[in-house]
Amino acid sequence: MSKNRIITAIALAATLLLTGCSGKDSPAPAGPDLSAFPLYDPDYASRTYVADEYAQRITQPFWLGNVIYNEIALPVLYDNGQCYAKLLYTPEKVISVRDQTLQTEYREGEDYTVDKASKRLVIPQTSAIPTWRDGIELGKNMPAEFNDAGSWNAMDWVDDYVIWDPAGKGQSVYAESPVFYGKYLSVTYAYDVADLPQDMYHTHDKWKLNGVRSKLKSGQNIRLAMLGDSITEGCSSTEMISQVLGHTVAPDTPCYARQLKEEIERVYDVDVMFENAGVGGSNSGDLFSAASAVGPKTMQAYDKAKRLQPDLCVIAYGTNDVAVNDEAEFAANIERAMREMRAVSPDCEFILVNAFPCNPLVEQKTGMYDKYLRKMNAIAAADPDRVAVVDMHKVGEHMLQTKKYCEISSSNVNHPNDFMHRVYAGSIMTALYDYKSK
Repeated sequence: MSKNRIITAIALAATLLLTGCSGKDSPAPAGPDLSAFPLYDPDYASRTYVADEYAQRITQPFWLGNVIYNEIALPVLYDNGQCYAKLLYTPEKVISVRDQTLQTEYREGEDYTVDKASKRLVIPQTSAIPTWRDGIELGKNMPAEFNDAGSWNAMDWVDDYVIWDPAGKGQSVYAESPVFYGKYLSVTYAYDVADLPQDMYHTHDKWKLNGVRSKLKSGQNIRLAMLGDSITEGCSSTEMISQVLGHTVAPDTPCYARQLKEEIERVYDVDVMFENAGVGGSNSGDLFSAASAVGPKTMQAYDKAKRLQPDLCVIAYGTNDVAVNDEAEFAANIERAMREMRAVSPDCEFILVNAFPCNPLVEQKTGMYDKYLRKMNAIAAADPDRVAVVDMHKVGEHMLQTKKYCEISSSNVNHPNDFMHRVYAGSIMTALYDYKSK
């Protein structure tokens, strides 16, 4: 037999082994390993929206299941007349579509249709859903009910916005008023877990933070301190908007720091003494210096956090550090804060958080978050049992592949909206709790 015929025979034999001698097709690829999704609901097709259930699940990490509660999406009216809201993942079943307040529910078939292939809710012209003109985030088509305050320090949270270009990359809108959040849709749906990218969201590592987790598992109460900037303080959560305006702004979603406290209490059935030392406008250097405008307030908050003598300290800086601290200065500040915290609480363990991205149009130093992350990982590597790192930056970048920035930040600059505050809290919770153990 010639060499070419031998090769052909071998190839044919290999093909028969793969397809089976009967000629039947090879088995379909196996589906996702559902052991990785402890919150998976196989009965999602019959699920309905239950407000009390959402209150229990508000902080649970959706990426460990197949149902997303109240993902925020904007119903954008584009210049070509099309109007739709983009979803992160393929909707297997849309369970509920509500407004930002969660009080008004819209009807499938009347107010929207589901375009599963494009991962969209399509909004017809006859819909009762208020739409949002494309380009508002860039200062175009601005709604008449809002005012240009001209300067960010003159802007209020009621009906103002500012059009600015701080990085010379093009103008964008900054607002704490309902320019963006007032038009949000809250979409609850079962999604295809095969859409989830691997290693995107934080997952539990049983080798880390065993000191504080042992206390929690034995039913001991713990003390929790949060150090950070305006994100940790709670800016753009509807809870903080309610506090600033002096009346409830539904759904009054707590900031990620408070959600973290309450989820720890829920899953471990303990009490958590809590100090939120987040200060808007601060960077990591303000913990030790009164030189800046927010320095004195930051130092006072930091002193209160140290007096708590925490079992766990979450440190979440970076957003404001980009303008003033290189990666070496940033790391030195984080390490100093850890040393000082352990001087008053020797067994304190730490979660270091890499901040979610700011709006690319206002970012002045690209690549700094990656440099900060490398430093935080190095700090954790030097003390792997007692320090964990949660990377919110890559999560935000992942969402921006689908969403406009103003769909993850209702300030359109650097403050997470209600949904992102929930993702923050859920991400940090996975460092503390193994949801597979439920």
